[in-house]
Amino acid sequence: MISILVCTYKRAGSLKELLQSLVLQTRTPDEVLIIDGSPDEETRLMLDGAGFALPIKYFSVPPESRGLTRQRNYGVARIAHDADIVVFFDDDVVLIPKYLELLEATYQTHPDAAAVGGISTNERQWEKYDPDKHRGDWWYILDGFAVKLGDRQFVRRKLGLFTNVTPFCVPEFGHGYDILPPSGITYKAEHLIGCNMSFKRKVFDEISFSHYFEGYGLYEDYDFSIRALRFGNAYVNSALQLEHHHHPAGRPNTYRYGKMVTRNGWYVWHLARPKAKTIDRLKWWVITSLQTVFLLKSIMKREARMEFLGRFVGMVSLVFNPPKVEF
Repeated sequence: MISILVCTYKRAGSLKELLQSLVLQTRTPDEVLIIDGSPDEETRLMLDGAGFALPIKYFSVPPESRGLTRQRNYGVARIAHDADIVVFFDDDVVLIPKYLELLEATYQTHPDAAAVGGISTNERQWEKYDPDKHRGDWWYILDGFAVKLGDRQFVRRKLGLFTNVTPFCVPEFGHGYDILPPSGITYKAEHLIGCNMSFKRKVFDEISFSHYFEGYGLYEDYDFSIRALRFGNAYVNSALQLEHHHHPAGRPNTYRYGKMVTRNGWYVWHLARPKAKTIDRLKWWVITSLQTVFLLKSIMKREARMEFLGRFVGMVSLVFNPPKVEF
């Protein structure tokens, strides 16, 4: 039995597109829980009017349960007791028609799996590898595909700070690379991406999403999937594909985002690599500083200035008030 859990906040239009893609699935979900943190009625009215041929269960959460992490825990407490697989989608994604069929098959092929995720196909422009075209440090090559690196990743590579571990795994110095080509290969992983992840039901009998990430919840998916590894392996099947459209509603301002990127990034790195060597700790700080400094390229934009300030304040706060990591 597959249970789908979608946490949403003031994105009725995006949610409608996701549900339309669920209607087209070759494997029908057994239940779809909509956990709505919106202070208005637009999402409920959309669902009432659309008449989706889906087993939808709608919950309007009280104010004290709003926020991604709280809403996920709220929803998990309400999934069917006989659910085998719990799938989490962001409310602004659109699935390929065979997504759920392929997901179920992945768990059958990998009975040791506690977690399975997929990839987003519209965020990076992968190309079929051409040895004449895809040469030099600007290109990342994997399993017959190539993608052009961004400026920050290119500089990291030139400085010897780029990772050689498989995407969705955690380098000793953190700051991994979390994209995969549409190769159709299933890769062993250490963490998943929240817009596109699933877990065996048994995992939720033991752990929940961490209270540390309550609020907007940046990296709460990384934290949970790392802790879920004690119950089995994690995989990313690159045939499990969707488009992620990153709707702007409900996101924090860029100052808060910058601060969370730094502090929460430090948190999940320490969770995954609690015994990192001194050289790896130094590399983490150097990469974090580089990412912050790169924002100065767009210093004329207020959003970039505020994110720069948030990241800088986040780094200073880690020196004087680092978070306590809950394993």
